[in-house]
Amino acid sequence: MTAQYDGDSASGAAIRLLNLLLDRYESSKAFSAGEQTARRVQVSLTDALVPGYVSGGMEPDDRRHLHATLQTWEQTGIVSLDWVRFEVGNLLRRVYLEWGGLERAYSLLGRVPKQDELTSVQAELVVLRTQLSHAWMQKWLVDVLGAIEERKSLPATLLPADAERRTWLLQSLRGLVDKGDEELPMRLFSKRYLKSSKIFEQHVRSRLSNLLRRYWSGDAEHAAQVAGMDGVDEAGGAPGAASGAHRIAGDALWLEDEQLLAEVGVEVTHEDISFCGPLRFHIDGNEEVDLSRFPSGLALDTEVLRNLQVTGMPVRRILSIENKANYRHYVRNERRPDELVVYSGGFHSPGKRQFLRKLRAYGMQSAADRTLEFVHWGDLDYGGILILQSLRETTWPEVQPWRMEPEWLDTYVSFLESFSSDYANRLAALLQDERYQDYRPLIEKILRVGGTLEQEAFLV
Repeated sequence: MTAQYDGDSASGAAIRLLNLLLDRYESSKAFSAGEQTARRVQVSLTDALVPGYVSGGMEPDDRRHLHATLQTWEQTGIVSLDWVRFEVGNLLRRVYLEWGGLERAYSLLGRVPKQDELTSVQAELVVLRTQLSHAWMQKWLVDVLGAIEERKSLPATLLPADAERRTWLLQSLRGLVDKGDEELPMRLFSKRYLKSSKIFEQHVRSRLSNLLRRYWSGDAEHAAQVAGMDGVDEAGGAPGAASGAHRIAGDALWLEDEQLLAEVGVEVTHEDISFCGPLRFHIDGNEEVDLSRFPSGLALDTEVLRNLQVTGMPVRRILSIENKANYRHYVRNERRPDELVVYSGGFHSPGKRQFLRKLRAYGMQSAADRTLEFVHWGDLDYGGILILQSLRETTWPEVQPWRMEPEWLDTYVSFLESFSSDYANRLAALLQDERYQDYRPLIEKILRVGGTLEQEAFLV
């Protein structure tokens, strides 16, 4: 069946050709350099670009209309045409974009020139320099503006090319600054700053997490502020503890997205803290709670615990446990009467760190007549070592490992889990870091036996 002449189809093919020429121009050295080059931007006519054009399957009327449109553009200086020899007016080889016709080409298509778009984005980012006060955001701005200036394009990994997604990201960054130290559930943050409770999760969360992993991870000053190590020093007199605060950020490469977002006050998941033992406290000045009356302890929301005040803690040891199953088993079967046990999970969120610092501060002030131990039980692996060191540098400077001695790898040898060469290299790299020298026996043992040990093995 013979297709009918479709002028709109032919015009569409011409517009596609012109858009492709502009796409290639905006990706060319001429655009980056801001000056004309000897080599003109061109497209070759193929069936892939214009179906049936070379093979002869294109309708004659469509072909004539396409040629007429392109010849009109040639006459106005937008393009120049290269015909196949002896096929002038019938078969095109190439279409060239004319330097002098660039402005008319953009105007004809109603297309915003890339340079205009870049200039607009640059202007917006320059204004943001006075609004995005966090050091890591300033570093990000420097990189984005530098990339735009150098490459004449938006750096896709740092800033969305899509205008709407770009606006959402920038609004989210403004929101992080505007809310200050306030911690907000992710959907409330999204509703407040993006006008929709779902936009952040669907379109911003992943990209912002990547930026945090890349830039916040190097922001020692901001990390120290988030870690709140000044509070540790004032309450517990831990000289030198603040110097390690930035390592929360330094280990950000290994944090999950939700942990990174929690560090900047956006809560992806609801978080409780479980703890058990001889502890008395009140919240917002209300009636005192005696935790010892609850044999299995309590679990309270981190937001509630912000207003917790310790009134009594007759303990000789505070033990944090990384794994929930181990925590429950220990509380029910092994907890000592003079021991407070806290389920810490993985890397500690700001809310957990604040609670643990409160316990330490009260304990250090009230334990003049006794020795108070701070110990932590975690996995005998790379992550467990990082978590313990993070706890030591941000929350409990005196903390010591418990049930994390190298000998446990022999005891539970049948439960060891093998690891890759990349994992081994990461472990070995810790040996070159002076902060991890206390873990040398454990790290060397793990590398020697070729396996790590998760806490759950102790329960089997």
